[in-house]
Amino acid sequence: MTYRDGTTATLGVDDFTALVRLGIPPGYEVSKSVALDGMDYPTWAIQRDHVDPTTGEIWPSADPGAAIGHRTSTPSHDSKWYCGREINLACTAAEHGHPLIAPHLVVGMAIRSGNQDRGPAGSTAVLQAARHFNTTEVLADRGYTQLAATSFWLPLFEHGIRIVHDLKTQQRGARSASVPGVIIVDGHPFSAAMPANLRKLTPPKLSDPAEEQERIRRLYDKRAAYAFTPHSKLDPNTGTQRFKGPARTGHLRCPNVPASMRLPRDRPLAACKKGGACACGLVITLPLSDDAHLRQRWLYGTTPWKHEYSRRVAIESVNAEARTHRGHIDRGFTRVHGNVRTAILLTFAYIGLNVRILNDWYETRGLTDPWSTRVEDPEDVRIRQPLANPDRPTIRDRLTAGSDPPTN
Repeated sequence: MTYRDGTTATLGVDDFTALVRLGIPPGYEVSKSVALDGMDYPTWAIQRDHVDPTTGEIWPSADPGAAIGHRTSTPSHDSKWYCGREINLACTAAEHGHPLIAPHLVVGMAIRSGNQDRGPAGSTAVLQAARHFNTTEVLADRGYTQLAATSFWLPLFEHGIRIVHDLKTQQRGARSASVPGVIIVDGHPFSAAMPANLRKLTPPKLSDPAEEQERIRRLYDKRAAYAFTPHSKLDPNTGTQRFKGPARTGHLRCPNVPASMRLPRDRPLAACKKGGACACGLVITLPLSDDAHLRQRWLYGTTPWKHEYSRRVAIESVNAEARTHRGHIDRGFTRVHGNVRTAILLTFAYIGLNVRILNDWYETRGLTDPWSTRVEDPEDVRIRQPLANPDRPTIRDRLTAGSDPPTN
């Protein structure tokens, strides 16, 4: 691209997909919390080995930008493997303690071949949102938190973005910390006085009865009494962070901390021996190597964490809108080859998706569409033809059915 003053600039694929924000009216208030997920997008080309006549490289199809990727098995997919691209989307989600009284909109997007570079792609989508909408928090699933810290967690940390995430089986459990008397459990520091039955817990499944899920959550909640409380933010230069012991913060009674023994009896009593070495009442400093990338504001698995992480359902809603209800963004939606061409077409598709979501959300509630106000589009006052069957909901009513968010 050449400007009038003679300077030139190269517009990359990620720079172009950042234009997805143009589907949101200027000045429209957007949530500072986003939900992140990847959606598989199979290529239109037939999956068959194709030899590049120039380099002799073997492609999985005639589409040079397509690659083999892995997706979660669902009844709608004939295989967990696909040939194509992954669309990494960041959409608005409710902020902590504040319900989102607005539709979920796409605020960041990055496209990669197959599952390649998922970490950089996910962080790019979030940073796009942060650059234009001041995003401060992202809700991510295990598909991102299992990646190397340098490819996903570190770029977001450097921009001050907090992550609420799920953990894989390999990331859960207890291990020794670099400070004696401290253990790292599910990424967070705890006193080594934590009972053995609380160190290795398995989170409940969605298929478990409500009573069983509640029982497991209560076990996770019991961990809070043994948890160290952050005393400082993670230092961006040294990677260290300071914590206060649970007896020092009044969450645990420990015989080695006399002041804590005067706490109410509803505080758990640590099994530490009086005069023995323990860290319950200390202020400690942990290095970056003590699973700093897995630490969260809310203790993993607890009831508060569950409520916060459940906000990530916003991205599932947006993916359903894109694939099924409005966009039909699936195999054959674009019929071009190459990452650049595909990214350009998908960017305009998601711009249009945002516009449609805004229009439908406001119209079904009898409110003025913000885009109509922005472009000074006069209201349509034409009399609509009455329905043949008034009792049957319209297509728009069926597509936008659902309970409204709370108003207070």
